[in-house]
Amino acid sequence: MEFRQMKYFKAVAEELHFQRAARRVNITQPSLSAQIKLIEEELDVTLLKRDRKSVQLTKAGKVFLKRCERILKAVDQAIDETRQAAGQEKLHLKLGTRFFINLPIFANSVMATRKANPNITIEQIDMPTNEVEAAVKEGEIDIGFAPAGITHPALIVRKIIDGYFVVVMPEE
Repeated sequence: MEFRQMKYFKAVAEELHFQRAARRVNITQPSLSAQIKLIEEELDVTLLKRDRKSVQLTKAGKVFLKRCERILKAVDQAIDETRQAAGQEKLHLKLGTRFFINLPIFANSVMATRKANPNITIEQIDMPTNEVEAAVKEGEIDIGFAPAGITHPALIVRKIIDGYFVVVMPEE
């Protein structure tokens, strides 16, 4: 079993929705479904109960999720410690947005940021646009993308494309 498969399972287990989980891990829904099926075949257990309307964890799925979380956390810590020992600090950027993050301007910006700094991880957090301002203020996300109209003295708001969207971030 590969670490990426554990990440895929974790996303499905947390979202309880294959399409949202697929978006979260940046693969297609059919590919994600196939990876989950491979895990279940390898373990010879059913991890998820699926029907047309819902996805639920089985008892075995709940146990496997806990173990996956521990393993993935340990791997992330090992990577961080190794990079720190080599003098490379890992950067983590949390972007809060709605589904429009897939627009070319956003996707190109994310790719350019990753290319400019290979030690950065960018987490895209799907949230309703009316929650972006509060999430930035509370430190839940580093940068938020939202419709124009947000104003707060502790936040910087910059128009990034004509029309509807602005970027929101703390002043510092």
